[in-house]
Amino acid sequence: MSQQVPFIGRDAELALIDQLVQEGDTRRAIFIDAPGGLGKTRLLQEVNQRYRAGLSAAPTLIVADIIDFDDRTLHIAQNVGRTIAQMLDKRLFEPYLRGLSIYGVWKWPA
Repeated sequence: MSQQVPFIGRDAELALIDQLVQEGDTRRAIFIDAPGGLGKTRLLQEVNQRYRAGLSAAPTLIVADIIDFDDRTLHIAQNVGRTIAQMLDKRLFEPYLRGLSIYGVWKWPA
């Protein structure tokens, strides 16, 4: 099993994510974009670990898998929405996903 890279020097980013999660009574999607190798994956791992361990007083937080926007299939807007909806919670997005299916953009699983 590989060891996790130590997490240092990202207090500002963690504080910003905490602030965004705590603000208002609405659901939010937070996107993190940076060139490869700058620690996006490690930052998300740390956020996920902290919220699951109760180290942050946040409401429910879902940390989705990495979405690789270099994937050519995601250059089509509907595919981006579908991918995000599937990663977050198919049940919450069922009407949206069924709508995509009705219009032939995507096939709803049987």
